[in-house]
Amino acid sequence: PGPASALPPEETEPLAEKEGQSILAQIQGKYAYFRPTIQVELEHEDPKTTREIFIRGWRLEEKMLGVLAKCLPALANLQAIRLWKVGLTDLTLLSLISILPTCPNLKVLSLEGNPLPERSFYKLIGEECVLAHVSLRNNDIDDEAAALIGQALSSLRSSNKTLVSINLSYNHITDVGAASLANGLRLNRSLLSLSLSHNRIGDEGAMKLAEILAPFPLTHTEVVERRRLLLEKECQERCRMPPRHSDAKPDRPSSHLSSTMLEKLQPAKAGKVTAKKKDPAKKEEKGAGEGG
Repeated sequence: PGPASALPPEETEPLAEKEGQSILAQIQGKYAYFRPTIQVELEHEDPKTTREIFIRGWRLEEKMLGVLAKCLPALANLQAIRLWKVGLTDLTLLSLISILPTCPNLKVLSLEGNPLPERSFYKLIGEECVLAHVSLRNNDIDDEAAALIGQALSSLRSSNKTLVSINLSYNHITDVGAASLANGLRLNRSLLSLSLSHNRIGDEGAMKLAEILAPFPLTHTEVVERRRLLLEKECQERCRMPPRHSDAKPDRPSSHLSSTMLEKLQPAKAGKVTAKKKDPAKKEEKGAGEGG
């Protein structure tokens, strides 16, 4: 018999318990990251100085979003919200989008591991977007969702002007989706970083994206639409301007000559006066000559 079997049963039970506890502790330590957690980063001890909120593995329902809608606007220093596998739906995403404008300094939003069946992520990056950095990794984004995101980045009539970077890695985008994103970048002038790693993009999609990175001519439709938008903007600015002073001319007193104009006119008048004074002298000389 081995040494373990030689021990009495009373001593083997505590050893088994200790081994079981150590194994359980190892498992808990290994998977601690996946436990539902809310992490908050503060500048000082004051909770109102919260800079970042990270919610992980905690299902966000409408009640929880209602609580966030009341709490987040009071956090003037809040800059980032990260939601990892919180079970977002298309409806709860709309509730989250309605909260974002109430956070004045919020610039970063990470929604990773939250696939949406109705592909509503494009609503995050419309014209009214206040975000600068968006991460949509591992959300099962396909070509149809990529096309909606491309249209939100820019179209003939609108374009996003605040987004600086967007992360679409670890999704299911193919060459078709890459072409849609490339079209969305044609008229976008704010985006600086687009991550598409670990997708299904081949050479054709890569070529479409590379063409946008180089100088390219606008199509006839784009030129016409651009001119129309510029004219509309000019008309709107004219309508906002106050009425010109020419409309109120009858109510104004007659204008006075400036001092510089008076100085210019005075020498000319003096010259005319002296010329007139010389004329009688010339006449007297002529009369005396004729009399002599």
